[in-house]
Amino acid sequence: MLDNKEEVKSALKEKYEFRDIVPEEIAQTAEIERICFPPNEACTYEHMSDRIRKAPDLFLVAVDKETGKIAGFLNGLATDREHLTDDFFENADTHEPDGDNVMLLGLDVLPEYRGQGLARALMSRYREREKKKGRKKLVLTCLDQKVEMYEKFGFTDHGIGESVWGGEPWHEMSMEIEAERRIDMDLVKTALEMGFSDAAVMDTTKLVFVPEYRQFCVDNLCGNYDLNPACPPESGTVEEMKERALRYPKTMVLQTMCDQADDPRKAKLNQNKMTEKLAEEMKKAGHTDLLLMSAGPYKHHSCMSAYCVDAQKMADAVGMDCWKNDSMNRFFSQILFFD
Repeated sequence: MLDNKEEVKSALKEKYEFRDIVPEEIAQTAEIERICFPPNEACTYEHMSDRIRKAPDLFLVAVDKETGKIAGFLNGLATDREHLTDDFFENADTHEPDGDNVMLLGLDVLPEYRGQGLARALMSRYREREKKKGRKKLVLTCLDQKVEMYEKFGFTDHGIGESVWGGEPWHEMSMEIEAERRIDMDLVKTALEMGFSDAAVMDTTKLVFVPEYRQFCVDNLCGNYDLNPACPPESGTVEEMKERALRYPKTMVLQTMCDQADDPRKAKLNQNKMTEKLAEEMKKAGHTDLLLMSAGPYKHHSCMSAYCVDAQKMADAVGMDCWKNDSMNRFFSQILFFD
């Protein structure tokens, strides 16, 4: 299994060529569209041909280097309009080359290439490419079962939109991509203002996992082993939890301190409530896919011990004290996120 997002990106780059489309690939993309969507939703050969002829730079294809064939693609049309209506699917003349926004008309990945992160990679590369062109927003429509996936990609759901393409109700979702208009929350500043003693952002590749720490859970020192779903064994094996964590490239390390005379249970609860509150603020700022590691089990969040994270080495990596010869107890939690 791949350990983290950087390894996934590297593997995808090694296996696929990401590039603009060429006219000779009309038939391939039309066939992929037919495979990926039911007849009432799929773009016809004629409409696909028209899009490629009028807006080839709004296509991004992922080509399997081994076969030379397209494994997946993403396409759209540019416009100054704000909402995705059905005429975009049928009429490529709606394309305005200098439009501020891009109406995404299809994210297609062949079944045999799914589960590798290819859809996310196509969307990420497309977003960065269009941002460099000065676009402001990406807009798409999707059915109920795809809303969660696109939220993880960074889109915001606006509920059922105007489109009734294929005779179905579609959610309209959008993502702001213009750098000047994006909410760029200063995470550290926000955390400190909330009351954390210290906070820092670091790459998850710097986290050290010690499988032997799982024994602390088995010994049931906190009394939650095999009782709380957020705790082992139900929370997963050491390797499963490590893989879950390293799917995120960044982590926000959060620390609070209290006097040793204070009740540590109350201190941990306070830490976890603050962490949860900060996570909500991060979601408002666009970080919709988060993983929380709590200070001790908290609700459905597993603690750092369950993840077998070496707290000392984590603290060292961000310049914080973990243990110190003073009268203070120090508690840690983390919020893992995509940058």
